[in-house]
Amino acid sequence: MAIAFIVALLVAVGLAALGTRAAVRKARGRSRPFARPWPPLRQCPVCGTALLPGQRVQTAKFPSRAGVATVHLAGCPHCLGSGTAARVCPICARTLAESDYLLGRMWQQADTLAVRRPGEPAAMHIRVNACNHCVTGQLR
Repeated sequence: MAIAFIVALLVAVGLAALGTRAAVRKARGRSRPFARPWPPLRQCPVCGTALLPGQRVQTAKFPSRAGVATVHLAGCPHCLGSGTAARVCPICARTLAESDYLLGRMWQQADTLAVRRPGEPAAMHIRVNACNHCVTGQLR
């Protein structure tokens, strides 16, 4: 009987201390339910490594039809020059040499859901279609 009373007392005190959702989040160390401490990292389409802020994929852009451009994607600092990451085509899974590249389409999507600063241009989106080996194989 005394044990049940002690357990009930501890439960009541614990619930009173953690009464609101905000108190629970504060106890867990988060101010918002799903707050991220940093923006999500982007990946290199050639080697798949996470790109830090400021790191970019080397591309060559060739303008084409309305709003969509053809691009050649060479790679990022991890897979170009230093060669620390394996370069693989995401379409045919062939290992790429340093002189090889990916072919894709790039466009500026109307971002209805993206959050950006006023005056900042919308992000460019890229879809990889093939590598230079895939294309030569398709043309034969």
